[in-house]
Amino acid sequence: MKSRHCVLVAAPLRERTYPGKPMALDYLAAALNAIDWHVTIYDLDVSSERGLADTIRDNPPDLI
Repeated sequence: MKSRHCVLVAAPLRERTYPGKPMALDYLAAALNAIDWHVTIYDLDVSSERGLADTIRDNPPDLI
């Protein structure tokens, strides 16, 4: 069976109420990895929207 590819996008946070990063996408990625999905997490606090568009164009995922 072919592994599927998923891109999870963490939206930029305008305000942080605690130190650290949200972990929800990490937990979701772990669950998807367990059922043979290849997962890329794209954090818009760290990377640009243009970079996300390039990533999606260069390697179209099965799910965003």
